[in-house]
Amino acid sequence: MYNVEVKIEKPVQSLSGYIRELRKVDEKLGSKTDAGVRLSPRVINIEEGYNTRFEGYDSPEEYFAVPMHRAYLEKLKAAYRGDANTTMPPPIQIEIIDSVAYNRDGASRLFAIKELFNEGFEVKQIEVSEVTFVDQVSRNFFLLRAQDGNKFSYLAIGAALNRAYNAGWSHKQLAEERGITVNSVNNFIDAYRLPSQIKRWIAHKTISPTLALELVRKRGIQPTIKAIEEAIPRRLAELKKEEDALRVKEEGKQLKAEAKNNPEDVAKNEAGDAENQLDIPDAGDDNNAPVTLDGGKSEDATERAMLRPSDLKPKSLPKKLAETFHNSLLDLVSLDDEERFWRDEANNTVTVTLAADEFQKLQAMRHASIQFDNANIERLGGSIIDVSKLEDISEHTPESEIDGVNVTPVGSADASSEVAESSAA
Repeated sequence: MYNVEVKIEKPVQSLSGYIRELRKVDEKLGSKTDAGVRLSPRVINIEEGYNTRFEGYDSPEEYFAVPMHRAYLEKLKAAYRGDANTTMPPPIQIEIIDSVAYNRDGASRLFAIKELFNEGFEVKQIEVSEVTFVDQVSRNFFLLRAQDGNKFSYLAIGAALNRAYNAGWSHKQLAEERGITVNSVNNFIDAYRLPSQIKRWIAHKTISPTLALELVRKRGIQPTIKAIEEAIPRRLAELKKEEDALRVKEEGKQLKAEAKNNPEDVAKNEAGDAENQLDIPDAGDDNNAPVTLDGGKSEDATERAMLRPSDLKPKSLPKKLAETFHNSLLDLVSLDDEERFWRDEANNTVTVTLAADEFQKLQAMRHASIQFDNANIERLGGSIIDVSKLEDISEHTPESEIDGVNVTPVGSADASSEVAESSAA
């Protein structure tokens, strides 16, 4: 057992009183000198639910399994072991309530010390300092300001703000306290209130909190979950292709560099025997990847969400295409010439005489729109069904099944809206 249960008979509410009474129980558990107060980490308690850092994860262990967080933790462990070229972390801040020491800043440091204990290395005492609060809200704001060396996540901030809101603070008051906009406060709290499955994706950088909120507000909870679940394998397949292409490119560069530095190999390569002479890297090797503390990929990649907005919602018309449409429509001067119109009020139709080039422009715009919408549908995992084949499908498919399928005919003007509905279904 890591924590030591300490029974202090006299109730105390300050660090000075706590260290005095603690030493009466066991002098090894704490000390006080001119340099400061030191406590055994075993007597410092982590109040359940206080630290919002692990929001979105099932446990602190899962949080510290993330490469970036693990690298930070290993750095702390090295410092507490006294490894070369390390600096001792700052004092852990604690609050004394009814003769119990509670951690208020330093959750990662305490977790690092606990891991060392489990590995057979015991940190006997650590430097601590005291903090006091007037209420729970002030504790929350202190938590956000402390941040324990690791930047708080979007969800962690949202959890703390939500506590303050539940304690009676308005969104405006929270915005003023944090120096952010009211809209930002809304977003932080709304993100914290998302279902655990979506929060888990946010925590693991599968999707950004802003994109998740946008989808939920437009489509609802369940359609958003379904859309994300469908987008993940598509995006992973894309990333695998990009990774393979990059590896092939790097292998080619390496081969050229080695051949350039070895004239003999150049000659043998020309003879078709270079493969036996050059050291071709294995497909699984990634010697050109940036070296990081955790031995994995660059931390830049871990800061970005895997899913992009374009993976979950239709793209807007590119600026160049929109400008082309705009200019083409301006050129259709025939549409302003009443002499070219013939109206049939009875049949509610209008016949327009167009020049051949004007007609071709209209056709070109329509075809470009169809191609753009179809590309959106395919990119989002939908399928394009030729309208000419719909009759054959209905002959062999029960009507109830057809109702459950999103059928988008080629050339449908509503293709983009239909794909959004398909993802939201």
